[in-house]
Amino acid sequence: MARPRTPTAILEGRGAYDNHPERRSQRREEPIAPGTPLKPRFLKGRAAKIWDELLPEILRMKVAGAIDSRALATLCCLEAEHEESPKSMSVGRIAETRKHRALFGMDPSSRARLTVPQKSPAGDADEFFADSRLDATAGPRRHLLQ
Repeated sequence: MARPRTPTAILEGRGAYDNHPERRSQRREEPIAPGTPLKPRFLKGRAAKIWDELLPEILRMKVAGAIDSRALATLCCLEAEHEESPKSMSVGRIAETRKHRALFGMDPSSRARLTVPQKSPAGDADEFFADSRLDATAGPRRHLLQ
């Protein structure tokens, strides 16, 4: 079975385009998952609380969009099941939990491949003017590629 294609957002997080920015154009038509994951109505109890705990970090890492709501909900249900009765979880359910954690960069090996944006101490102005920053090493006329 072939390895699944790595999403562009994950590659950007890893810095894959830093040395080869021309590769980004190969993925120009790739759909982007906009929006914020919305908590499904069926998510109740501990699973809903896990959602509330995980969502801020997932948003900070920029690894999910609105379309990923159900995958995140599945992860929350699996995590709640594990917390409730870890000894009764089958190997298959544990493997499914690990797979879903990897989807969102929530295990050490997946996280090691990501470069997560850090919170800017300067505030919102940096984000607003992100496209106008100059590369000080290249002279005043050369803009950074993003």
